[in-house]
Amino acid sequence: MRKFVCGTLLLAAAIAGTTSSCSKGDSGPSVPDSLKVSLSATTLSGTGFDGVTVTVKDRSGADVTGAVQLYADGVKFTGPVFYPDKVKTVKISAQKGSVPSNIAEVVVTAPEASPFTQKILVEDFTGTWCKYCTRAADILTRYTSKQPACISVGVHGGRAGEPFTYQYLNTFMDRFAIDGFPWAVLNRDSKWNENPALLDAALKKWAPLGLAIESKIESGNITGKVKVKFNLTTNVDMRVVIMLVEDKLVADQENAYAEYGTVPTIKNYVHTNTLRRIASDDVFSGDPIPSTAVTKGNVWEKTFSLSTTGRTGIGTDYTAIPANCKVVAFVQYGPENSTGRKGAINVQYTNAGDTKDFD
Repeated sequence: MRKFVCGTLLLAAAIAGTTSSCSKGDSGPSVPDSLKVSLSATTLSGTGFDGVTVTVKDRSGADVTGAVQLYADGVKFTGPVFYPDKVKTVKISAQKGSVPSNIAEVVVTAPEASPFTQKILVEDFTGTWCKYCTRAADILTRYTSKQPACISVGVHGGRAGEPFTYQYLNTFMDRFAIDGFPWAVLNRDSKWNENPALLDAALKKWAPLGLAIESKIESGNITGKVKVKFNLTTNVDMRVVIMLVEDKLVADQENAYAEYGTVPTIKNYVHTNTLRRIASDDVFSGDPIPSTAVTKGNVWEKTFSLSTTGRTGIGTDYTAIPANCKVVAFVQYGPENSTGRKGAINVQYTNAGDTKDFD
């Protein structure tokens, strides 16, 4: 009899256009998703430059992509294009207020091996007055002696009277939000905490491009060209920065680093890779690379001229010795890049007067 009553109730509910249940814990069927996520591709190469376009529509079919928050594996990102750089299956979803969407998946595959070596840049903000700066310098010296793909640049300043103060130090201080020395920046992306493991991880990234440098010394200038060869095609905004750095600069160095013993002042300390000049009016962002040049297999060139004479940030004149100089060049994300990333993409260097090919 109870079965008959239950069946009767269910039949009546169905006729009435409603649902019912004899099971106490059943809340009925789920409500359909109010937002619909669709992707322009279901498979991508994990280069960090291969993007999938996300489109979100509401129940009426209206495109509301610009009005929702997008997520990749639960982490917010600014769309509508997502640029994955890790090999995995990524779950893309959206939400508008409390209204959720379905989950769409994109499979990210390993990119083909790059013909270029991934190199990294560490900008070490230091000074002869800074007694703790010897620690970072020593760690970098030890690391780069074993791993030359790590290229360090010493940016001096921080106190009145610092003899090697870079002329535009304040620009760097502001852009990196530096509030004390020592301070080191890895690949123009994040503060480096002096842990070599972070350098190891950065060196393992896939290289989307390589650089070559041709240079010669003439009439007090170091001139030449930087070549950039691309291993992909993208419209991501990129810039090139070309630096002149000098070795064998000698000055007494304040010290509190135990590796040098208890010596409070290291006499005749030799400073290396000290930033002298940058071959661009925009010393931080560098010069733009035309988007039409960024195609796989293409080589783009930028000529440069770096004077060996100049003025420090404290107003003193200097003359760099060409035999002690290097040219450092790197490509970094431009401020308008669609990936939302910042930092150096790849780096190269050569001794002044020498040539370094793609590697």
